[in-house]
Amino acid sequence: RVVLIDGDDLDLLNIGRHVLGDDYVGRNKAEGMAEWLTSAIPSVRVDYLAQEITIEMPDAALDEILAGADVIVAATDNRSAQRRISRRAAQLAPRVRRDARGTAGKQSRLAVRRRARCRKNPTLRLRAR
Repeated sequence: RVVLIDGDDLDLLNIGRHVLGDDYVGRNKAEGMAEWLTSAIPSVRVDYLAQEITIEMPDAALDEILAGADVIVAATDNRSAQRRISRRAAQLAPRVRRDARGTAGKQSRLAVRRRARCRKNPTLRLRAR
């Protein structure tokens, strides 16, 4: 499941650095990307919200948006929104133990929403608490 959130519309200035072409100019970026991803990868579930993440948004509202995401990527140029999303994602993510070079026993937060296995190390099992 992928959730795209963006309150901006695509304009001509975005075309050079955006996967969406000029057919999408004037449309909301999240809506356009959801349509593009769904046609490019039909097996993925793509939801979108045509809104900005703001400081004024209550934690509960942001948590509801982020809940259930397998991966959270804050691909915005708004630094305060990036920090806000990161803080909320860290609160939602379960703690898992990692055992990699020099990190034995330290705890990290990963956005793991159900039981999963690491592809590089199949004996490493991740699960939500």
